[in-house]
Amino acid sequence: MATAGSMFPLWRSATLSPDSIERRVYWTGSAIGVALLFASQLPDWESATILAVAIGVSLVVVALKWTNHVKLGGRIYSVFSNNRGPERPPALRSDD
Repeated sequence: MATAGSMFPLWRSATLSPDSIERRVYWTGSAIGVALLFASQLPDWESATILAVAIGVSLVVVALKWTNHVKLGGRIYSVFSNNRGPERPPALRSDD
């Protein structure tokens, strides 16, 4: 769900780039999905933790391999160089 929802920006912004919006949707959806998956396995804490960590790692691997959604300290990390380019400009102009 997070991957499908992050393919297109859900809103436009004068300050945020479409890439930033897609990144926020992806990681928010991923966190909610992993939390719900963890909660679905309770009261078995051991399997809930193992499953949540495995899916969380899988989501990070997907983000590193096929998207530009891993950005730390202003730098975009990706396996392929074509995903490491500069971010697109904001979709809306600000009326400064």
